[in-house]
Amino acid sequence: MVEKVSKGDLNRLIDELIHPLIKRDSRFILVDSLLHAMVEKDPPLTVRKFIKYNLPKIIEALMREKS
Repeated sequence: MVEKVSKGDLNRLIDELIHPLIKRDSRFILVDSLLHAMVEKDPPLTVRKFIKYNLPKIIEALMREKS
């Protein structure tokens, strides 16, 4: 019997795998966003979450690199 995996389970797995990589290289934020978008399959939600959670991190990383 095959057990169904929920979207929440997949999103937690993505977070566990990718978030440590984001700490090493902020470019992994884009990978994280893409993987979550593939799981959610809801483009408007994906865009809202990207703007709320990831865009500030990207801007912060760019500002650090500029300094």
